Amino acid sequence: MMNFLIVIAIIIGLSIVLAAHEFGHFLVAKKSGIGVEEFGIGIPPRIFGKKIGNTIYSINAIPFGAFVKIDSDNPEDKNSFNSKPLRIRVLVMLGGIIMNFILGWLLMSIVFMIGSSENGIFIATVSPDSPAAIAGIKSNDKILNFFEIEDFQKFTDSHAGEKISLEIQRGKEKLNFEVTPRANPPKGEGPLGIALVKAEPIPKKSFFPALWTGLKTASNVFYQIFYVLFYLIKSAFSGQNVLTYLSGPVGAVKIGTQFAYLGFSFVIRIFALISINLAAFNLIPFPALDGGRLWFFLIEKIKKSPVSQKTQNLVDSLGFSVLMVLSIIILVKDVMNLF
Repeated sequence: MMNFLIVIAIIIGLSIVLAAHEFGHFLVAKKSGIGVEEFGIGIPPRIFGKKIGNTIYSINAIPFGAFVKIDSDNPEDKNSFNSKPLRIRVLVMLGGIIMNFILGWLLMSIVFMIGSSENGIFIATVSPDSPAAIAGIKSNDKILNFFEIEDFQKFTDSHAGEKISLEIQRGKEKLNFEVTPRANPPKGEGPLGIALVKAEPIPKKSFFPALWTGLKTASNVFYQIFYVLFYLIKSAFSGQNVLTYLSGPVGAVKIGTQFAYLGFSFVIRIFALISINLAAFNLIPFPALDGGRLWFFLIEKIKKSPVSQKTQNLVDSLGFSVLMVLSIIILVKDVMNLF
């Protein structure tokens, strides 16, 4: 029953992160005098809707995320999206990105207000067919008896080719695994085929210091995400399987449930990272993302006229199709990793 409640809480948290993005678009559009046909919580079909002014506010059947339907088709309508100056349209597109960053910043600030006593090193990812994967070690496991990543790396390097015993904490369980570190691991993998992250205690801060530290942390995470994206793209072109590093909603729920025992502060930190990731991801100049639309605006600025709506729709459709295929592949991978 407790695990079920945790899953529900995590799904609600994810839905809030996604809804914040759409609310950012909605808020800027409204403030800019752009007609908004509907702002909906959840995914249609509609269960309930109430029209206030010119906007329908709806509750929909699938309780996940939100959507905003902006009047954009008629450039001659002074309240349509396409009739507005370029700077206004750019701000509307940036609205969702900014709102996700602000949410991530505020959640990070809450983490610093709450504080955390958690300490140790955790397994971020496990490479397929690696010694760790074969032994049954999983992502989000905590390695006991080691507090520094460097110390653990030295330990595995010095025991290459030898069977070692690792004490692992998984949820509330303590498990023991026997595994043999590789002497000559594949490029990009270590002796065990795992990537590690370190959790350090977070001292409590008062309101304003927490806000400032949260802003600095959120900004650093935002920057690091682009570094990781560049690395993943580079790795993909070099033939590496980067899908093992990607995760979707199912993977996020799994991570949240596995780390829930670490306390409220740790779960809030996960949602903060997801929100900041969503902000950064939407800045990528890829069709169907906010960044793709911003790319159209850049072309419009250079050529002094907008890209035709037909071309935009075609490019967005192709981009959306690619994202859907990628999402399905990641979903299948995440579901397979549940077992």
